[in-house]
Amino acid sequence: NKYNTPITSRYDYTLDVSQFPSEAARGITQFNAAHVSSIIMACDPISMVFLTQSATKQNYHPEWINIGVAADDTNGYARLWDKQAINGHLFGMSQLGTDAKVYSQQGEAAQAYKAATGKNEMPQGAALIYYFLLQLYNQLQAAGPNLTPQNIAIGTHNMPDGGGATSAVGTWRFKGDHTAIEDSREIYWDSTATGFDGNKGSYVETYGGKRFKSGEWPQENPPISPK
Repeated sequence: NKYNTPITSRYDYTLDVSQFPSEAARGITQFNAAHVSSIIMACDPISMVFLTQSATKQNYHPEWINIGVAADDTNGYARLWDKQAINGHLFGMSQLGTDAKVYSQQGEAAQAYKAATGKNEMPQGAALIYYFLLQLYNQLQAAGPNLTPQNIAIGTHNMPDGGGATSAVGTWRFKGDHTAIEDSREIYWDSTATGFDGNKGSYVETYGGKRFKSGEWPQENPPISPK
C-alpha cells in the first residue's frame, strides 16, 4: 500500500503435503477470478509445483515474484515447476547466493562436511542444511553455559554480523530484529541458461550479483530480460 501496490487477494494454505495439490488449485482459482497479475511466492517450493501446474491448466499467466523463502530461489526446485508457467514470468529477490556458491566443493559447507566425515561429496541438499545448523550452533555458543531462552535471545542479538556480500548466503545480522538475512540479490529465471551443474534452466543475476539491503535497491527499472 505504501508504494501503491495493494494486495488484492491472499490465500492461506494448510501445511500438509497431502493437501498441496488441492490447496494450490483452489488458490490459483481464487487469484485467477480476482484478476491478480502478480503472485508473491510466500510459500514452499513443493506447493509451487502444483501452483504453476494449476495456472497452466487454467490458461492463467501471472508474474511469479520470488521473495527468496524456503529455497524457492534455487535452480533445483525451480526446474520442477511448470515451464510454461514460469518461462518469462519468474523473477524477484534471492536471499541465498548462487547455487554455484552454495554447493561449491571449495565452499565452506563442502569443506566442513569433508572435515567432519572424511567424504568429498555432500549429499544433495546438505549445503543449505549446513548454514541453518551453523546459525543454530552460533546461537547456542553465544548463549553461554547457562542455556535459557533469555540468554539465547541476548547472545543472538549481540552476535557480530556473519557471512558477507560475497558469501554463499549473504549477510546475517540479528541485531534489532529476529530475521537473519540483511541483504538480497535480484534474479530472474532463464529456461535456456545452463546452471553450474551443466543442466538447463537457471536463475540469472542482475547487477553482477550485487546484494542490496532494504532501502538500497536501485530506483530504475531492473535490467531483466527473461526468455
